[in-house]
Amino acid sequence: MSPELETQQLNAFVDGELDLLSQFEIEARLVQDAGLRAQVEALRGLRQAVISHADYHGAPAALRARILAMNSW
Repeated sequence: MSPELETQQLNAFVDGELDLLSQFEIEARLVQDAGLRAQVEALRGLRQAVISHADYHGAPAALRARILAMNSW
């Protein structure tokens, strides 16, 4: 894997966005690769820090209504 692709895949892995096969492949590599495990743990820590410190802003009601109207066609 190229470093860029690996970074993208690791971010997707941490965010739970990978397909099942890719998820299993990374989990298998994690068992053997302490450096990769450290990267994943660092990403998980960063993700948690952002979640715990970021402000949440819900979508305005008008935007919600427009999206729901688009999806009801």
